Amino acid sequence: MHHSIATATPNTAFKAMAKQPTFLRKITLQSFIRSTFCVSLALVGQAVVANEQIAASEKVDSAKYSGGVTIGSLGLGLSLSAKSDWSLTAGDQIQWRVLASGIDAEFEGDDDVDIAGVDYKDGEFSLFSLQGGVDWYPVSTGWADEVFVSTGLMYFDAEFKGTADNDKTYFVGNTKVSPGDITSLNVEIENSSVMPYLSVGWGNKITPEGGFDFQAEVGVALPTNDPDVTVSAVDPGNFLTANALKAEKKELEDEVDGAVGFVTATISYHF
Repeated sequence: MHHSIATATPNTAFKAMAKQPTFLRKITLQSFIRSTFCVSLALVGQAVVANEQIAASEKVDSAKYSGGVTIGSLGLGLSLSAKSDWSLTAGDQIQWRVLASGIDAEFEGDDDVDIAGVDYKDGEFSLFSLQGGVDWYPVSTGWADEVFVSTGLMYFDAEFKGTADNDKTYFVGNTKVSPGDITSLNVEIENSSVMPYLSVGWGNKITPEGGFDFQAEVGVALPTNDPDVTVSAVDPGNFLTANALKAEKKELEDEVDGAVGFVTATISYHF
């Protein structure tokens, strides 16, 4: 049903006021002025509120993504996060995140790497990881509003090559190797796996304001297959037996196998 509203022209309104006594006309005019003033204030107030709501809506839509530079135990990398519409509890926030990082380094001289009690020198190490998952921010207010729990999958690919420091004494299996006993002991380790991960952290919660943010994360990933380890020796005098090399291989496998812990810090920008 449509309702019609009758409107009066200014001349009609003033003619009706002119037929009234003088004091009534004054009261009516004052009431008219006050009413007009109040209506004007109300309209201005509604306009201001509407503009603030539009601005807030534009802010909410303004920052949906976050890009960052990362550094941590998995190397240097880049991350990208996106705000989602998913929700588990009232006031929470869920974000998608993808992070790629890596290390590629050579070591020699005094830069020994200790694995299973043997110092290795003159080698190289490379690592690449690709992490994808969701970050859940369960708290919406207070100091904990930036705390998150993250889970997903990580592709982990690491490779190590090194030669034992023959200027030192070490054990291969149960065989003691002193300087001059063998020419060299060489090790290659390859560890490639798709691993589920779980982590906790603080920061990088995408907000309407945008701008820079910081994130710190500590987590653990569980490998789905065993590392590939190769142990070989340049041993003209046959000082090392096959069982000694086999035992050393087993020790190395036990050393590098198992859960992979990681720590990451990120400087991000919300846009």
